[in-house]
Amino acid sequence: MKKILLITALFCISLTSNVLSQCTPDPAVVAAGDPGIFPLAPGIATGKQDSAYAQVFTVIVPADTTITPSDFIPGAPSTPMTVIVNSNTVNAVTNLPAGLTHTCATSCSSAGGTNGCFIVDGTPTQGGVFPFEVNVTLNVDIPAVFPLPAFPNQDLPAQDIDYVLIVDSAGTTSIERIPKSTFEVYPVTPNPSSTGAEIRFVTPDYRDVQLSIHNMIGAIVMSKQIFAERGMNIVSLGASDLRPGVYMVTLTDGENTSTKRMVVSSK
Repeated sequence: MKKILLITALFCISLTSNVLSQCTPDPAVVAAGDPGIFPLAPGIATGKQDSAYAQVFTVIVPADTTITPSDFIPGAPSTPMTVIVNSNTVNAVTNLPAGLTHTCATSCSSAGGTNGCFIVDGTPTQGGVFPFEVNVTLNVDIPAVFPLPAFPNQDLPAQDIDYVLIVDSAGTTSIERIPKSTFEVYPVTPNPSSTGAEIRFVTPDYRDVQLSIHNMIGAIVMSKQIFAERGMNIVSLGASDLRPGVYMVTLTDGENTSTKRMVVSSK
């Protein structure tokens, strides 16, 4: 009888844990259909020390994407090309604060043209600002391009998608926890994109920031001055702002400079 009760108790604990860690893709994100991982960095929930926390991330995997083969295969053409996406895999979520873990739904891998999700949950045990990374790998079929053969089931280099989780402790607010020396620029999202993109960066105070976008021959195709606010700033680029191609996005505040790569694909 004791064994039966023990097994029942363990089953209930396991079932409760699974229920708490389940996730469902956000219907609004799925309906929008934009590829990437959502919410974007500014949209994740703020945590509170010693209180239960849960944030669901929806993964939208495109059916195809644009790559530059020479970035991955020596001797391959340097002209951007469209390739079929087989899958997107969430490999890891690293540098989460103590007390939080991540769990995928039925699988951490989602097929091209489908969607999935994972959840970050638990009880954070300390307050602070915690940059963390979601590491993903895209698997694609690269068609034959003379003189090279086809490369089916090719894993592209893993990418880190950067987030910042703010965990408040008693008597503090999220904005007060931004370190005074912080100037940080996050990767362009979504990337690649054919429908527009966002450039996100954090500044410790109000200041002027210069945005410059160069094409691959070094010519400036866009430049603007931004009066940045303290905390997270977002610059939106429309679908018609840039032609399909590969670009380098640079932000500088006069003391700090950061450059990110951006790919604009054709619709």
